[in-house]
Amino acid sequence: ALPICWNQYHCHGLDCSGYVGWCVYNVRNTENGRKGYVYSASKQAKKFADMGFGSYTARGDVEDYKPGDIMSSSCSCCGHVWIVLGQCSDGSVVLVHASPPGVQLSGTVTPSGRKNSEAYKLAKKYMKKYYPNWYSRYPEVSKGRTYLEHYGQMRWKTEGSNAVLSDPDGYRDMSVEEVLKDLYGE
Repeated sequence: ALPICWNQYHCHGLDCSGYVGWCVYNVRNTENGRKGYVYSASKQAKKFADMGFGSYTARGDVEDYKPGDIMSSSCSCCGHVWIVLGQCSDGSVVLVHASPPGVQLSGTVTPSGRKNSEAYKLAKKYMKKYYPNWYSRYPEVSKGRTYLEHYGQMRWKTEGSNAVLSDPDGYRDMSVEEVLKDLYGE
């Protein structure tokens, strides 16, 4: 299962850029004590692209969402960063992020703004089932249209001789429902 904090004590000090940086650190390193990957939330996706990890797509030019994409707000007013788990057929996106009060799965609205989206239903289902105590305290898992409109995207290089990550489980070609089932061993 995804690393989701169970209470505020374990999440104390963990913010969105810290969480994404921690995830990238653990994917990129096999030894302790290496240089970290925590940067400003509004610049994190672009910074990773500049480091050669993948390609960057600016806010407003993002066309789709694939598992593992790192999304950073491109303006200081919305400083946040999150990781895509997948895009639903209605255009909504399931994501994992650290946002007060901690790390959780969330689902965006549809591009037209419909709150009861496929992503919202999936995030709610998985939070209720796998993190019931957390969900009972913090049941709001819906994220608005700004999550689809105000973020630049870094997509990992996963193919060819310059690949930074591999995709041995084929997540890039799976539906978000398949990704979640695999992550949670269903």
